[in-house]
Amino acid sequence: MPVDFRRYRQQTNFRLIIGFLIVLLVVGLGLVFVIYGENAAIAGLLFLVISLSPVVIIVIILQVLQWIINRTRK
Repeated sequence: MPVDFRRYRQQTNFRLIIGFLIVLLVVGLGLVFVIYGENAAIAGLLFLVISLSPVVIIVIILQVLQWIINRTRK
């Protein structure tokens, strides 16, 4: 059976990123909530969303470019 190492790497990277975000949100915001209260946790969530939005936009742009490149090769 042939193994597609590129697909495996992509799946692993995706799972690591999702795991990191879950830990960041649950543990990080949970601790902020417990220590500083509800308002600080809401502010922390807002900060995380705003700070991650440029990264998400760049990833989406790169994915679209990759899709265009793959489509033109066929």
